[in-house]
Amino acid sequence: QIIRTTLTSPMQAGKKYTISYQASKSDYYQSNISIALQAFVTGVNFPPNLLNFLSDTQIAQGTLYTNSNVDGTPSFITNTTEWTTLSFNHIAVGGEEYLYIGALNNAPVLNQPVIGGGNFFARYFYDNVSVKIVEEAVSDTFTFGTLTTPQISATSILNNDNFNGTAANITIVQTPNPHPFLSINSNGTVTVAANT
Repeated sequence: QIIRTTLTSPMQAGKKYTISYQASKSDYYQSNISIALQAFVTGVNFPPNLLNFLSDTQIAQGTLYTNSNVDGTPSFITNTTEWTTLSFNHIAVGGEEYLYIGALNNAPVLNQPVIGGGNFFARYFYDNVSVKIVEEAVSDTFTFGTLTTPQISATSILNNDNFNGTAANITIVQTPNPHPFLSINSNGTVTVAANT
């Protein structure tokens, strides 16, 4: 029950990515187990595995994530009528270009009694698989000399205000400041008061 895909481009070292997909358990098999589904990224293109899982040796060549609760315990996908979204944050080592999803390697299993029997198989539907790079906020740093007189920064803090390379169109509205040691001007420059 593994799905593999090749990313449109390899991951960049040190960049943060969000890996997500939706899953829903099939009720066709009347299964009495549920699985904590997984995601795995690697730079290695593994050949198809007839046993339908990834070996420990293969897992060692990438990063494996298991769906879990906030406290770290496994989170099992049990819903057969709605989609559940799984999301994992990944810091790339660089070169990862293959994504695997499913019950990949020692996935935790929850046994659930089923009235009238059941079996030990579980099947899942998957949808909306995505891998997105997370844009990190850019800090603005301003250096001022000796502040015997008020100084205004040479650059605007608005220069870095963008999302995915698109300007965020932020407007600064000035309000009276009872402690005018630092103020942001309407053009995005910063004024620091004298003797601050």
